[in-house]
Amino acid sequence: MVLYTITIYFDEISNKMIQQYINQIARQTGNMHMVDNQVPPHITLSAFDTKKESEIIELVDDLSKKINKFPLQWVSVGAFMPYVVYLAPVLNEGLNNAVTEVYKSLLELGDVSVRNCYKPFQWLPHTTLAKMLSQDEMLSAFKMLHSQFGVIRGTATRLAVAKSNPHMDIAVFDLK
Repeated sequence: MVLYTITIYFDEISNKMIQQYINQIARQTGNMHMVDNQVPPHITLSAFDTKKESEIIELVDDLSKKINKFPLQWVSVGAFMPYVVYLAPVLNEGLNNAVTEVYKSLLELGDVSVRNCYKPFQWLPHTTLAKMLSQDEMLSAFKMLHSQFGVIRGTATRLAVAKSNPHMDIAVFDLK
């Protein structure tokens, strides 16, 4: 089985703002994981193992026709200890509907093993800015974000299916 993700991508302006934070943290800490692996700003709605790649692509295409573009607002900086720094969006109706639709559709497909932290009431929406950070790199990233971060408003515009480790988009669809 292969690990796949279904992700939300953003409008050009919020995408650019978040990418600037990713780049700044990479420069400041010297940790280039996100930049070197060309991981774009995103919110992962699901991570799962399956052998059904073509069916997953079709599922995401169908979902992109059901899910409308919706507003996003990143309001906080957080961490998954010990080595991930992220921006936390508000869990609004659009984001909740998107993650719920994705989960229900994956269950209906069958032969899909959803990772525990992407199941209902276990999922924490986030946009990773840096990962694989040492303790000193974490502190440096937070110090930079403390002085610069402000609320980011944007729009969810696309739905993608990707392979993980390293990140590679397989298909990307515009939301309606």
